Formats: sequence, structure tokens, C-alpha cells
Amino acid sequence: MDNISQDNQEIAQQASAWFALFDSGEVSAEQYLEFELWRGQSEQHAIAYADIELMWEELKHARSSLPVLNKETNIVPITKKRKPIRKMIAMAASVMFVAFCLNLYWNNLLGYTTTASGEISELKLDDNSVVTLSSESAAKIAYDSSHRNVYLKEGEAYFKVSADPDRPFTVIVKDVSVTALGTEFNIKVKADSIEVTGVVHDISIVTSNRKPVILTPGQQLIYGDGGATAVSSVDTKDTTLWQQHKIVFRDKPLVEVVEELNRYSSQTIKIVDKSLEQKKVSGLFSTNATGQAIKDIVKILKIESTEVTPYLLLLH
Repeated sequence: MDNISQDNQEIAQQASAWFALFDSGEVSAEQYLEFELWRGQSEQHAIAYADIELMWEELKHARSSLPVLNKETNIVPITKKRKPIRKMIAMAASVMFVAFCLNLYWNNLLGYTTTASGEISELKLDDNSVVTLSSESAAKIAYDSSHRNVYLKEGEAYFKVSADPDRPFTVIVKDVSVTALGTEFNIKVKADSIEVTGVVHDISIVTSNRKPVILTPGQQLIYGDGGATAVSSVDTKDTTLWQQHKIVFRDKPLVEVVEELNRYSSQTIKIVDKSLEQKKVSGLFSTNATGQAIKDIVKILKIESTEVTPYLLLLH
């Protein structure tokens, strides 16, 4: 049931994006063809778009039903109005921004140290360990006489741990715990997985199945929502490049690239055409210039982008 609701929500979002594009009046022949292909994919697509059109007509009818002001009043009429559909999308973008601010406030209230979009923060702990937080991350330090625990709620962090045999250093992410047997490692919390990368010496990882996994330097473990784990060899320079405000993608699906860029961008990027999600992207980009990164990706993949508002960009 949840999957059905999620699919319907995604279709509704796609229909809204198409309507916003047509409402802008700037639609190419290729875009119109893409739209017709999308609408013809299923009955749900056609119904979703028809619902958006109906809602638009009802909004126009409601506006035309408002009482007309007397011509003799001193109220100056507004000669140019923003289109309601764009107002609605702008409001949606504002809601997303407010939600982000509330999440930031709530994290701070719970004792988490947080970073804003594009920010990198270095935390020097009492034992001389260092935690470097990436963009849009939240971590809480919980030290006592026998344990050194760090709770990483979201985002990404690099850990450089000082040795203390009497107090293990453990990072807790959801139902995964990572204990340092050496000194340095990286953890990234993604929408549907957790990535743990060993950089210097070994680390021990315990997941919900309670079976410890030992990672050596240059190895990465990916723990998914389904509990599945996969260990592979990686270039640790790629994994830690974010500390230099750079990011590299090597044959990564566009959907993963967008998820990553959204952590550094003040403008939310959405893929409205699901057929684009698995297109592969490779390249080195600056996290301080996500706008240019998207322009380069759009050009490389030969796709289209539409800026609906300064806070929302659609890829199609």
C-alpha cells in the first residue's frame, strides 16, 4: 500500500512539473513529444495530468467569481500577476525550505551539531579526536568515562580518532555501529543506504544482524535498507575529496548524482522523467558551484532543465 501511495505521489509530482512547464509558455517540440510519450505510458499518467488541469480550471473559476471592486475606489489594479501555478510551486519550494529550517532547529535542540548547505565544519573533541562534518550533516557527541560515542543522524563525516584502549570510539548510524580499531574512516548517510569507508587502519562494523565486519583501508561497506551489505575496494581519495570542496562521480546513475548535489545546492534539483534516473554520469565537480555542475551534466547527457523558481530546478 505504501509503495502504491509513493508511486501515485511521484506521478502527481511529474504531472505538476509538466503543467508548470507548459504554463511557462516555453516548450520546445522535443519537450512536447516527451510529454506525449509520458502521458501515453499509463492511464495513471493521463489521469494525473487531467486532475492538474481540472484543479487549474477550478482555481481560475474561483478567481473569476470574486466580487469586482467599484471603479470609483482608490485601489490601483495590479496589471501583471504571477501565474497561480507558479505561485503554488514557489510556495512548495518555500515549504521545503521551512521544513529544512525546522529540521535544523530540532537537531540543535536535541544537542546535535549541524552544518548548513555547502558548509564544512571541524569538531575537535576533548580526547584530541577530530570529526569533520560535511554539508547538511548532524552529529552528536556522547562521551563518558568508559565510552566515546558519536551519533551521526544525517549527512557525511570524516573521523580521525585518537587511540584510547580503555574507551572505544564508536559511531552510531541508525542500526549500524562502527568502532575504530585504527584512526581514520568516512561515513555517509544516504536516503536508502549507509556507506562506511576505511581510510587508515581497520574498523569494525556491526549491523542489525549482529555479525561484525572488519574493513581494512581502501574497503567500503554499503548497508541498505533491506539489510543487505556489500564490500568493495574503492579509491579513498575519491571518498574524501569532499573535504576539498570537490566531488567525483565515476559512472554513477543520475539519481545518485542529484541526491549528492542536492546536499550542496541552495536550489532543490528534481528529476521529473524517471527514464533519466539511471543515465550514467562521470566527472569532477566543485561543490561550491553546483549550478555549473548541473549545466555540465545537462550538456553531457543531452537532457533538458527548467528553473521553475530560484529554489527549484527540474530535469527532464
